[in-house]
Amino acid sequence: MEVFSIIASKEDIKDLFKKFIYNYSDLKLNYEDSDTAYFINPITEKNEIYFHNEFDNEDDYDVNFSDSEKEIIEKYFDNKTFYIFDLQFKSEVFLNKILQDFRTFIEKQDFLLAEEIKILCSHPKKGLFKW
Repeated sequence: MEVFSIIASKEDIKDLFKKFIYNYSDLKLNYEDSDTAYFINPITEKNEIYFHNEFDNEDDYDVNFSDSEKEIIEKYFDNKTFYIFDLQFKSEVFLNKILQDFRTFIEKQDFLLAEEIKILCSHPKKGLFKW
């Protein structure tokens, strides 16, 4: 599985994602521990997405991002506080679908938040990009 990170200007993004993924009909919660929820495909019963629901700490940030990536992230967020959580995924197609559905969910839940929140994504192959 590969790791995809969501980096956001507001802590609310994690709570919204948690609300979204726990009710997402294309996934079924299989197991949960203190910092990770393991979701499976309800049809195949195979692992699909792991949601690491604790924000990464500074040590994780230093290990997971290069100096040039950290510079981009910090510049994007104007050197203000930002929040990171990770998804481990198997299928790129499924990841894209869930992210699009999450974007729609945010807009329906809290349009003002959707308008004011800044989000960067970190993809293992594509690198950093604006969402």
